[in-house]
Amino acid sequence: SCIMFAHLAWIAALAAVASAKISASVFRHLDEAPTTDIVVEFSGTQLPLAHADVGLRSLETRSARLTHLTETLEAHAAAVQSGVKDILASQPESSTAATYESYFISNTLFVYGASAALVDQIAKDPAVSKVRSPFVGKLPVLQFEASAVGGNNTIDATNEWGIELINAPGVWAAGNRGEGVVVGSIDTGALYTHEALKSNWRSNYGWFDPTDKSKTPNDGNGHGTHTIGSSVGANGIGVAPGAQWISCRGCTTDSCPEAALTGCGQWMLCPTDVQGNNKKCELAPGVINNSWGGGAAGEDWYQATVDAWQKAGIIPVFANGNAGPNCATVASPGDYKNVIGVGAVGADDKLASFSSKGPTPDARIKPDVSAPGYKVRSSWNSGNSAYNTISGTSMATPHVTGAVALSLASHKGASFADVYNAFTTTVDTKTLTPDKANCGGVSDSKYPNNNYGFGRINVQRAVGGSTPSPPTKTPTPPTTSPTKTP
Repeated sequence: SCIMFAHLAWIAALAAVASAKISASVFRHLDEAPTTDIVVEFSGTQLPLAHADVGLRSLETRSARLTHLTETLEAHAAAVQSGVKDILASQPESSTAATYESYFISNTLFVYGASAALVDQIAKDPAVSKVRSPFVGKLPVLQFEASAVGGNNTIDATNEWGIELINAPGVWAAGNRGEGVVVGSIDTGALYTHEALKSNWRSNYGWFDPTDKSKTPNDGNGHGTHTIGSSVGANGIGVAPGAQWISCRGCTTDSCPEAALTGCGQWMLCPTDVQGNNKKCELAPGVINNSWGGGAAGEDWYQATVDAWQKAGIIPVFANGNAGPNCATVASPGDYKNVIGVGAVGADDKLASFSSKGPTPDARIKPDVSAPGYKVRSSWNSGNSAYNTISGTSMATPHVTGAVALSLASHKGASFADVYNAFTTTVDTKTLTPDKANCGGVSDSKYPNNNYGFGRINVQRAVGGSTPSPPTKTPTPPTTSPTKTP
C-alpha cells in the first residue's frame, strides 16, 4: 500500500506540474467548448541562438550565416518538439483529431482542436515549458481622413510632407535611394500592381501568405499597401524608393493571428516559395516593417522571433501603438529592448494625441524615436493609382523603416546597434513641443523621454553621421573577425 500511495502521490505531483504549465485561458476555453487551439512553448529556446553564435563568427557571407542560423534553429526545434509530435501522431485517426503546425524560429507548436485530455498529455512532456492560448495582434487603429484617387503619377512628383520633414531628399541628392536593400513588410499584404509599388517589388521569393497560400500579393484592407508606400513607394510617397520590397500577410482585415505573424517572422528569416517550400535564406530582407502590435505591454510571445532576426542581422522596426495620450500605453512587441519602437508626429512636429507613450512595465523609455504619422498620404488598395491619407503609428513606422533602408544602402552589414546609434544620436528635438505629461518621471523637455523617445528622426544626418572613416593608405592587419568595407 505504501508503494501504491507513493505512486499516486507521484502521479498527483506530475499532474500538478502539468497543470502549472497550462495558462488560465486554456482552462477557460475548455470549460466553454470540448476543444481549443493552443500554443506549446518549449524550454531552452535561447540555446540554439547561443550555439549558432559560435558558427556564425567563422562564416564570411550573409547567405552562409542565415543558412547556418536557420539550420541550427530547425535542428533544435526538431529535437525538443519530437515528444509532443509523437503524442499528436499517436491520436486515433478521425476527422476530429487535432492538427498542428511547427515553427522553428520561435520553437513553438500550434495545435488546433486540442481536447482537455490531449492538453494534459502535452503538458506532461518534460520539454514543454508552457501551454497557452494563441495571441491575436492588432493593427494600430487608423484615423481615416480622406480618400484621394489619382494624383502624382511621375517619379519626380512633389514629395509628401513626411518625406521632406525627415530630410530624405538630402540623402537622395547624394545618390542613395536605398538601392541594393530589401525591405520586408509584415502586414495585410499589398496591391503589387500599384503605380507607386510595381517597379520595386522583388517578385522572386517576394510574397508569402501563411494562412491562404495565395500565389501573388493581395491586400483586402489597404493598410499594407499604405505602409509599403511610405517606406519604399515611388512618386514622392516613399523614403527609400530605390529599395526593393517583399511582403508577408501576417494580418487579415483588422487582426493579426499569432500563427500568421510567426509564420511571417520565420519566412523573413529564410524566405520560401509561396507554398512554404524550397528555402533560400540568402533572400532575407535587411529591415522589417511591423506596423502592428499586441495590445498590451510586457508580452514576450514574439521575442524569440525578434531575437532570431537580430542574430541574423535583420533590423526590426515596430509601431509603438495608438493607445495615447496616457502614459504607459506602449504595446508589445514595440516595447522590446531590441527593436526600434516608433511614435507619431504631425507636420508641425507635435506628438500625435494617439501616439502611445512609455514607460514599459520594467521602466524603460519608449518609443525609441518618432516619425511622421499624422495625416500621411500613401498608396491604397482600391486602385493602381489610388492614394489615401490616414493616421497612426502604423504610418510613422515605415518612415523609419525606409530611413533604415537608406542607412543600410550606405553602410552594408551595419548591425542593429550601429543603426540604432545612428538614428538616436542624429534626431531633431528643437522643433518638438514638450508635453505636460512627464511620463515615468522623465521630463518631456529632456531627451530621450517617454513621448518622443530620443526625438524625431533626421535621415540625412543619420546616414551622414555614421559614415565610416576613409581607409588609411597603409593596410592594417585584419583583426580576428575582419569586416568587409561596403
